[in-house]
Amino acid sequence: MREARGRAEACDSFLAVDISTLHELSRHSQALAQQLFSRFPEWRAYASADRSGRELFIEVPSPSEDPARSLRLFVEDGVPCLVVGEWHTHADLWPDEQHFLSFLDDVVSDRVLFLVVSTRAARWTVIEGPCLEVAMDVLTGPSAPDAVRIVSWTGAKDQTLRREDL
Repeated sequence: MREARGRAEACDSFLAVDISTLHELSRHSQALAQQLFSRFPEWRAYASADRSGRELFIEVPSPSEDPARSLRLFVEDGVPCLVVGEWHTHADLWPDEQHFLSFLDDVVSDRVLFLVVSTRAARWTVIEGPCLEVAMDVLTGPSAPDAVRIVSWTGAKDQTLRREDL
């Protein structure tokens, strides 16, 4: 997985403002908007722009109704970025933008799950491999927490695994 290092709060510098037309956005934002809205037309209702009015900002609420799981997409320095919970990535960390968009498809369809470990600085990580194995590695490793959560964007695949249950 292509995980960006740093804080997912980077998107907090965006102030959502209403945009009436996409032609006012930068070419990078226009391209992203076109690709996203062809895949997810309903997301247009969540679209706005950053403070400059030039970059796209979309915040889609999670079907789980957990506001901490909102999916945020924006363009920063010409690069599309994706934030889910406390995890984020940038399109330039992927082989190409299509891989980035395929990953987004996987997130919204719950084919990508996240491991949430409250005792780590980077609490959210993408699960690579079988969920149970990844969770067991964390729960039995050094400084193991008492429990971890497996989280999906929609909430349909959420579960909590406890060390005592292993």
